[in-house]
Amino acid sequence: MSPDDAAPSQESRYVGRRIEAWRYLFRGADMITVKYRQAGGKAFEVPGPDHSHIFISSNKHMNEIRKAGADELSLFGATKQAAPYHHARYAKNCNGDLHAYGLNKKVLCKLNGVCFFGDELAQNELFMKKIFEYNELVISAAEVLRVMPEFLKKIIGPYVGRHTSVQDKVFNMINDVVARRLEEKKLLESGQISSSLPNDMIQWIIDTAPPKLGWGSRRITYEIIAIWFGSVHALSATVTYVMFDLCAHPEYVEPLRKEVESPEFDKFMKTTKGLPLLDSFIKESSRLSPIEAMSGRRQALKDFVFSDGTQVKKGDWTCVPAKAVLNDESFFPSASNFEGFRFAPRENIPKNLNTISQPEGPSRYSDLSENYHAWGIGGIVW
Repeated sequence: MSPDDAAPSQESRYVGRRIEAWRYLFRGADMITVKYRQAGGKAFEVPGPDHSHIFISSNKHMNEIRKAGADELSLFGATKQAAPYHHARYAKNCNGDLHAYGLNKKVLCKLNGVCFFGDELAQNELFMKKIFEYNELVISAAEVLRVMPEFLKKIIGPYVGRHTSVQDKVFNMINDVVARRLEEKKLLESGQISSSLPNDMIQWIIDTAPPKLGWGSRRITYEIIAIWFGSVHALSATVTYVMFDLCAHPEYVEPLRKEVESPEFDKFMKTTKGLPLLDSFIKESSRLSPIEAMSGRRQALKDFVFSDGTQVKKGDWTCVPAKAVLNDESFFPSASNFEGFRFAPRENIPKNLNTISQPEGPSRYSDLSENYHAWGIGGIVW
């Protein structure tokens, strides 16, 4: 056997790598989990169709990411490149007679509409219909563009934008409100009017916009729309999984009902703190069915090398294998089991319910921790 026969050719290695990259679209979460277990805590690579992913899970690597300059590893760069909803997100299928995910999207779109846009736009049926259509369009278009070669993305992407009226309709309706709010804020600050300003996301972004950057109405409108996208689909998926887990584990219904009917609910509404049992149930549901298989993503704007020699080439990503970590027995005892109150304080757990608690003690869903990366890895949280 000649050396050429013994070793795979460069062409065959390339073909094999591309096959693995396309497999990622459909089996990404499983591929990440398998390689995480094989890596034994070391960095590992999973190729994707448009870039490669260098996964890290050690605190040392995460600290190096936090310390990296904005011109080296960029969250914004990864966010721009990412499809908002990719196939590697889902840990299990949501097939069934009741289309819970679609229903939850519609319900949460209306609820979030009040929080984001106030009564004026939230009560406008045409606007709410268009903003929902726009959500679905962007998600679908992003999925299609994700699998296309780079040269086609530059052609198809702008084409979709130019030939869809819903985008302009949504933007203009929000921008009109933002422009008027900016004018009202000036009048209020100058003492020409004394009415109170609305309490919604539009006003919050106006009030917290960096003064030095001089954001106008159009820039603020872009910011509102960007945040809006993340508020509907991710939240809808989380709520859907919680509903399914509640159906699968009916023993939790009664203690959760008692909690929300107790004074704990009033405390939560006033302070956003409380309801430890419900908070733990949601956190455990998200642990077993995370919205994304990865977290802490950063795009390398230039070649980047970790202290142990692990390389991230320009254009590739470095990420944390969030789903794999959340199913790691060394961090979460009986990781494959659903333990709805594992994150709740022991004194709040009903005595008739046997449950496994986390060794480090109770925690809230919104907490950042070394092993629960739903909100990112610190620094810029994402």
